[in-house]
Amino acid sequence: MNKLNDTSLDIMNTSRTVTNRDEGLVTRGLRGKIVIILGPTATGKTDASIEVALKLKEHNIKAEIINTDSMQIYEGFDIGTAKPTTQQMETIKHHLIGFIPATQHYNVAQYVHTTTALIAQMHANNILPILVGGSNMYVEGLLWPSVMDMQMEETGHNTLELYEKLRMLDPERAAELHMNDRKRITRSLDVVKRSGMKHSELIMIRRNEKNKSGPKYDSLMFAMLCETAEHKRRIKERTRKMLEDGILEECNQLVELIGTECLL
Repeated sequence: MNKLNDTSLDIMNTSRTVTNRDEGLVTRGLRGKIVIILGPTATGKTDASIEVALKLKEHNIKAEIINTDSMQIYEGFDIGTAKPTTQQMETIKHHLIGFIPATQHYNVAQYVHTTTALIAQMHANNILPILVGGSNMYVEGLLWPSVMDMQMEETGHNTLELYEKLRMLDPERAAELHMNDRKRITRSLDVVKRSGMKHSELIMIRRNEKNKSGPKYDSLMFAMLCETAEHKRRIKERTRKMLEDGILEECNQLVELIGTECLL
């Protein structure tokens, strides 16, 4: 298992900092408290989360891991999303891994609804949730639900048509997105449809709202960061391992199951 000091752990602005008096996890109970570990791919988030959970266990704090990766929620995409191994999930209990069929659409609103209930259940059982992944949109929806715009799906149009539509309605937002990023293109179009406001404008409003009000949970947030050279080495090593493990066969199976458009 990689040690935490193999990568740089950096407290983000939205979290509180850890002090020697931060024994409230034990003395005041866990209700309302969560730990969040975010970062790019191949920065050691999974190993770090397990190490944190095991360290907490030494201090009689039970912790379990909640997935916040928007692709690891799906069945069948195990290699390509670098899901935790069976051994890792047996070491520390994981939630929301591979629980949605690959043929089913699942958006941020559904995730927030499911995860909010799960966190409440864990708190009721005095379990500390450790949220781990790279999908900031999921975490943002959990922490600031009042300013989250719920996604609706655009159907009947291919991704390029949707992108051109967004370029006409909100060119600033379109310039920030890749033309194949159907998920975010659809989300931005839905904002315009439901609010009459450009998504680029709403993003600015949301930033201001987050500055005015704190997050929903008492959150300790870590960003997993790597030096560029080390990060490139890790990504190359992960890619090699994925090829050995059969990612091409996995992708072919997914294409047969859901087609190529749904993969964009």
